[in-house]
Amino acid sequence: MTILVLKVLLIFLLYGCANIPAFNGSKDAVHEATKIRAIPAAGPLRVNALNPRYFTDGSGRAIYLTGSHTWDNLVDSTGRPVFDYDAYLDFIQSYNHNLIRLWARENASVLMPNDVWLENHPVPYLRTGPGSALDGKPKFDLTKFDPAYFNRLRSRILAARDRGFYVMVMFFNGFSVHNKGGGRVNPWPGHPFNAQNNVNGVNGDANGNGEGEEVHTLKVHDVTRIQEDYVRKVVDTLNDLDNVLYEISNESHRESVEWQYHMIRFIRRYEKSQPKQHPVVMTFLYDGYDDNGDRHEPELIASPADAISPVGDPKKNTPMIPRRRTGVKSLSAIRITYGRSEGIVTGCRKAFREVLILSSWILSASLNGIWFAEAWARR
Repeated sequence: MTILVLKVLLIFLLYGCANIPAFNGSKDAVHEATKIRAIPAAGPLRVNALNPRYFTDGSGRAIYLTGSHTWDNLVDSTGRPVFDYDAYLDFIQSYNHNLIRLWARENASVLMPNDVWLENHPVPYLRTGPGSALDGKPKFDLTKFDPAYFNRLRSRILAARDRGFYVMVMFFNGFSVHNKGGGRVNPWPGHPFNAQNNVNGVNGDANGNGEGEEVHTLKVHDVTRIQEDYVRKVVDTLNDLDNVLYEISNESHRESVEWQYHMIRFIRRYEKSQPKQHPVVMTFLYDGYDDNGDRHEPELIASPADAISPVGDPKKNTPMIPRRRTGVKSLSAIRITYGRSEGIVTGCRKAFREVLILSSWILSASLNGIWFAEAWARR
């Protein structure tokens, strides 16, 4: 497995780093070695009409996106070192990457088995009280946004833009609303939409099971309305930037389909009134650790998104890529390490309609890396 990944990485570097000075390990050398790659986006990405397996920025040239993400690149978590965002950009720029996935967390805190609360910060909503949430801090007012969150969101995307990166902005996260198992803890006690954590009377746990899977459905009108306000705020914060893609949610459960479709269409409608329009991505559906069902998700294929991020089929040891008479092909990603990180790559469309964004973290978990060399060679 290790040898295979290294060979793929070597091929990428040979083709991606021609005529670039050697890297000697210092931050200045990183900038020197890669500064010719730091070309700001020439416009928001859109599907390339001439080669619809790829995005373009309006220049007519196909844009191949490849990158790496790690979980703390937007929201800090207590119990872990403060994330060095500049060093993260240095690292992935040294590999000539041009895409990062900005990782969102919805739950503001999580209660660990030792009865210690770990905090995620900043989050979109202000803690104003009156009263205390389950974690002992002031309750949230879901009508009031925290400027610290949106200032950080914009500043990090601007910093990425200045290095030549596109940024896939995650709105929601399936791991923030219910316990997906595998030794994880339930995030719901720390979620702002928990009825005990907000002053607005919003209860995202409509069925009373102690988890919040309903907030990634259309079952609770008040939740959907507040989520739409949040989406509007993100779009207003970022609409003038060219280097943005929107991802609805990371690995939400299988009943989230209509909610994700709704959010995709909501963004499309809202951005029609804005100066710029950006691509929207839908990620594969995942109920949790014991979700071993059919991974060939027709919901992704039928989605109104501009791009989808599928998963592998562990039963067949193949990626979830439909192969139809349209001649659809696929690409995968190298996997590199920045702490724990994942490679992400775009370049393909299924049914000539949507670009595929493939995650080596997800595919390697399903396929054990067997498919990577074959997929990398496909165009």
